[in-house]
Amino acid sequence: MADIGDEPEGSAGDGAEAQSLSEEVRVLFEAARARAETELAFQKARAGLLGKWAGIVAALGCLVVALLFLALMAAVFGVVLGLAQALGAWAATGIVVGVLVVLALVAGLLAWARVRRIGALFGDRP
Repeated sequence: MADIGDEPEGSAGDGAEAQSLSEEVRVLFEAARARAETELAFQKARAGLLGKWAGIVAALGCLVVALLFLALMAAVFGVVLGLAQALGAWAATGIVVGVLVVLALVAGLLAWARVRRIGALFGDRP
């Protein structure tokens, strides 16, 4: 029979198990913290690189648009010069301007139709 002051069987190791469990939780917490810090550093570096590359892409995009605009202007000038020999300078200029205005109107109408479609997608929502 056990005395009142005696500990139950297996209780001598419970303190060691609780201590090792708390040690494991502490180590797990430290590992999670270190991993979170590493992930944060990685994401900061990634965001910095993304910002740098986005600026380069934007600058190159502007260069592409400018060069395409210049190429289009050269083509328009060439068409005016070519038509000027057959129709005269004013008639050639008028024809080229008229064609460009018609193309701009068609592009504008297509864009407006897309805007209306986008508006219809969001128009019925509360």
